[in-house]
Formats: sequence, structure tokens, C-alpha cells
Amino acid sequence: MSTNDETQLKDDDTVDVFGTGWSMLFNLPEINIGEPGAVIDVRLPGLASAIKLHIADVDAKNTGLFAHHLWKASILVSRLLVKDNRSGGMFDVVGKSVLELGAGAGLPSIVCALLGAQLVVSSDYPDDHLIKTLDKNLSANLAGKLLDGQSVHAVPHIWGEPVDNMLVPAAGFDRIILADTFWMGHQHDNLLKDLVAMLAPTGSVIAAAGLHSGRMTMEKFFIRAKEDYGFVVERIMIVNVPVGSGVGEELTWETVDEADVVDTIEERSRFLFLFKLTKAQ
Repeated sequence: MSTNDETQLKDDDTVDVFGTGWSMLFNLPEINIGEPGAVIDVRLPGLASAIKLHIADVDAKNTGLFAHHLWKASILVSRLLVKDNRSGGMFDVVGKSVLELGAGAGLPSIVCALLGAQLVVSSDYPDDHLIKTLDKNLSANLAGKLLDGQSVHAVPHIWGEPVDNMLVPAAGFDRIILADTFWMGHQHDNLLKDLVAMLAPTGSVIAAAGLHSGRMTMEKFFIRAKEDYGFVVERIMIVNVPVGSGVGEELTWETVDEADVVDTIEERSRFLFLFKLTKAQ
């Protein structure tokens, strides 16, 4: 996750919603796993070997970014990328250019490279520890596995600021991945500006969104994307997040109906929304 206000959160962006107390009390799924400095092996159905992720020990002033965890939304996106990477589909990244914003440990970025994306730019806030750890994860998991012509980069970026260092292809990125980057309402405009600047006219955004600071905060992003920035927004599915880490167990990630979604602090961690965004033609 990234922000140009570092740890300054607005009134409706409270840190308490990311605590683990509710999960322990009510046997709810954790929304993130791992602690700073931890090493996590992630096994995804369809990939032959585990992906080893180091979790960044970020600067103390940047802990409010919550990039020092592995987020369930990134696991969901990664599973779907592996499962449904068919030609022409939403999760098709073979030969494509891919940008991940708010990449954290970089799991979806690594998966995209393993699946054959031609260019992968994995980006997060310019915290030195965070970017070095992200680069380490990319390098270690992709060593000897990239094909000729493939390139992967860890790039620091503050949302909404100039994108000169982002290695944007001339036509823009074919795919942009956002995994749990919507909980800070005051950052929505900056994130949307990045999408406008860097998404190709025929590209698409894959967005997985939790309800951490409330469904209204999350949905405001997609309303703004449609009404103020001209994106076509399609909700693909709502997923019931299984209890368990999700990094090795064969857990079932079931889709649910909208009527089943409960937007209370106790229940929010159960749900992830998946969206597709494209530019209006």
C-alpha cells in the first residue's frame, strides 16, 4: 500500500480495523499474515514450487502503510492469475506489460513474471527497506526463470506524483494490479490519477478490495473511477475468504452473493470484492 501522507490517516481510516483481535475471538479469517522480518512460503495451486517472500521491516514512520504484511487480497489475485490465465481473458498476462501498485511483498508481480508477462513493474512507497525487500523477493524467486525479453523491476513511487521513473510503455501498461489499496479514502484521487496516466487505452485494471475501513470507503473509489475519471467498472465476484493463512493449505475460496455480505467490524474480514476497470472507448 502507498500514500503520499505517510502515516497520516483521515478520521475514517482508523488503524484499529487491521487488528487481529476480532479474528481470534470469532474464528474469522485474517486479512493479512506475517510480521516484519518474517519469511513466508506461499504455495499456489498450479505452480510447481513455493514462492518465498520476505516481509519488509519498514521504517517506523511508515508502518501506517501496512506494507509489512502479506495481504489476503494479493493471495486471491495470485490464485486467479494462475487458475485463469487464458488467452484474451481478464487474467491473461502472457506477453503483456504489468504494473502492480502498492505491491508490498510483490506476490502478484512474481506470479505475473512466472506466467510469462513481458514487463513487470512492481511498485510501492519509497521506503528504503520496503523497496529493497521487494527487489529481493523478485530477484530470488525469478532467478533463472525469466525468458529472453522478459524484465522485472522494483520501483519506488508515491501515488499521484510524476511517473517518469515508472518504465511506462509508450502505449501504457496492459494490466495494472491493485490488491487492497482502497481503504484510505483521501488517497483515491491520487491512485486514480496513476491509472489514468499509466493504463493503456485497451488495458485493464485487476482490483481486489477488502472492507477494512468500511464498504462505503471502498465503493467510493469505484464510484469516483466511473463518474469522475471515465472508467468502465465491472464487479466480477465477491469472495468469502477462508479461515487460515492461505499460503499452503488447500483452502476453498468460495464466491458469495451480495446479500450475504455483512459490513460490520466483526465480519468485514470475511469478504473480498474483485473488480475490473477499463477506459471508456
